[in-house]
Amino acid sequence: MISVSHPHPPLVIRLRGEIDLATGPTFGSLIREAARGSTPGRPVIVDLSQVTFLDSGGLRALRAAHGALASRGVHCVLAEPRGVTAKVLELHSAARGIDVYPIIEAAQTALAHQDEPTCH
Repeated sequence: MISVSHPHPPLVIRLRGEIDLATGPTFGSLIREAARGSTPGRPVIVDLSQVTFLDSGGLRALRAAHGALASRGVHCVLAEPRGVTAKVLELHSAARGIDVYPIIEAAQTALAHQDEPTCH
């Protein structure tokens, strides 16, 4: 259902299976629990590559977990949605406001660049 890896700096949470009205709250809780040790400045990538189904209930759970992490100052992004999951994220207005990357490496690169100082 979920696995966690700790590459530096982002925490990668890999979800597996169906995320729907019935399982969404469990997935949301697992994401929040896995990211409990994340601090502001240490982003979280939620890997959706092994999610086989996502409906509006599952999307609400992902948004709730995203909001809970954001309220703690933790930047959370989604990566590698495939098939139905990608289509739901693409079409559903509730996904707006959550950064979604086609591959984990793109998410890692984007998050790494957020930490770089900018010149003015």
